[in-house]
Amino acid sequence: AEGNPPGFVFAAGDDQTDESMFRELGKSDWSVLIGNRPSAAAWRLDSPSECRALLADLASSRLLPQGADN
Repeated sequence: AEGNPPGFVFAAGDDQTDESMFRELGKSDWSVLIGNRPSAAAWRLDSPSECRALLADLASSRLLPQGADN
């Protein structure tokens, strides 16, 4: 709804310049490094295609917050 903050932020990146973004995110946000190197990101995927697949899965799921009516 308009004016409500998002439940979480999904941030993915593959570059050293993304590290400041990863560090600024909150504990409930999802930080995802695309690649394999040391990072401030909480999660890692090997390739952009894996990130696209994850986003497609999230978009097609019926994920509801705890306590929400079906």
